[in-house]
Amino acid sequence: AVFKEGELCGVVIGVGVNIAQEKIDSPKPAISLKMLGIEAKKDDVLKGIINRFNIYYPQVCKQGFKAIKDEFLKNFPFINKEIKIVVDDKDFCGICHGLDDKGQLLLDDKVVNIGDME
Repeated sequence: AVFKEGELCGVVIGVGVNIAQEKIDSPKPAISLKMLGIEAKKDDVLKGIINRFNIYYPQVCKQGFKAIKDEFLKNFPFINKEIKIVVDDKDFCGICHGLDDKGQLLLDDKVVNIGDME
């Protein structure tokens, strides 16, 4: 975030997209566009990201996350799946029911500590 005289005047956003990797050695799940069979050039991917940002940013500024919620949920893979989250170094799991209009994760009412599941 960039502040001037105590006021927020800018934000730096970082996005990572694996484009041409044939193999990714990572302890966490990762994939590239090439591994999905998509041939893409870095410049074209960047232009696509910038174009989408320019379309959605004004809407998000006016309405918040709910302006893009439906579009976001089309590719959100966790709906009705059991997931694990970490909050303040505590692991919890529950069934994901989506996101609210602020983009907050909606879990079932019964969140169980992972340690209690063994």
